[in-house]
Amino acid sequence: CPICELGEVYYVTYVFGPRLPAHGRCISTKGELQRLDDRKTQLSAYVIEVCPDCGWNHLVRIASLGGNKF
Repeated sequence: CPICELGEVYYVTYVFGPRLPAHGRCISTKGELQRLDDRKTQLSAYVIEVCPDCGWNHLVRIASLGGNKF
């Protein structure tokens, strides 16, 4: 961790969009992420870097899922 220098940093993905909880859905498997990407509705995925020891977190990237694909 860049803050506490003790903890290991983990990547966590939350997905937000229609028909998902207001607080988003925490993704636990690649299969779950793929199922959400196969939806017709547009979703947003936020990848967060987290240190469970000190609570530090950082937004790494935002990605679009689902929606119209050509």
